[in-house]
Amino acid sequence: MRRALRALSAWLSRIRDDDRPPTDPFDAAVELARRQRLAHEAIRRRLRRTDTGDLEVVEWWR
Repeated sequence: MRRALRALSAWLSRIRDDDRPPTDPFDAAVELARRQRLAHEAIRRRLRRTDTGDLEVVEWWR
């Protein structure tokens, strides 16, 4: 039981550490670029090009 609690505590502390913004400017720039890339990918998944070259919404709600 004690081992399980220690493992859970370590896992929760890693999650908390991951939620903190990076203090190093380079790490902050990398994190911002990663989040922007994920946002652009999510937008691209919801849009597609039509035969005329226009963008069309494929899926609006998830």
